[in-house]
Amino acid sequence: MTDADRYQVLIEDSPFGIFHTDDAGSCTFVNPRWCALAGIPAEQALGDGWSKALHPDDRDRVIAEWSAAISSGRSAETHFRRLAPSGAQRLVRCQVAPAQDISGRRLGWVGTLRDLSEPESAASATSQSGATTEMVTPLSRRELQMLLLLVQGQTSKKVAATLAISPRTVETHRANIMQKLGLKTLAELIRYAIRNQ
Repeated sequence: MTDADRYQVLIEDSPFGIFHTDDAGSCTFVNPRWCALAGIPAEQALGDGWSKALHPDDRDRVIAEWSAAISSGRSAETHFRRLAPSGAQRLVRCQVAPAQDISGRRLGWVGTLRDLSEPESAASATSQSGATTEMVTPLSRRELQMLLLLVQGQTSKKVAATLAISPRTVETHRANIMQKLGLKTLAELIRYAIRNQ
């Protein structure tokens, strides 16, 4: 197998969505897994077509974050909901990094998408030693614990007692969770948790 064949297999069979853009951020390539995650064919993803896969409530934020990454020239990471043609929502993690030639000149951007809603995402984040090596949701472990308790109907005071933290810390975690997930009300937070447990 030649190096070119090996790279082709890696791109085609990757469990991650892979994409490439030009230096200005216009999409030039997506792999089959990206298409499966986004729910749109490759030809529709080109240019700025990829943004059609974003949930409408996340679209402006993600586009602004992408513009900021391009302007800064630095790697970036974000989480967003994708909206499938069926109307189903999935939580997706996107990471991008500048692609550079040997002299350091930026040639464009390369990125990955990972569906955080899939059970295997959690399993693949565990190393051989059994230790978690990366976050598989935008929430910390403590935030996930707190979210589950809130969904079970526990009050902030009860959550604080259960987790041995102050009620004020519970409120801080709740605000962080809502910000990370792009939610505005407690009702949205509860609906999100029920749909994604």
